Amino acid sequence: MIEGPCVIVDSDGREIVKEGKIFLCRCGQSTKKPFCDGAHKKYEFDK
Repeated sequence: MIEGPCVIVDSDGREIVKEGKIFLCRCGQSTKKPFCDGAHKKYEFDK
């Protein structure tokens, strides 16, 4: 979890500005990368 404001630069060099709390994907399964969409629960990444 990151508590903003923050600027994230994606792999294409685009800047994404976010405010508040954000969660970044660590499992690699999110469809909203670089942000977490909860996909890790399906793949039991946390266990």
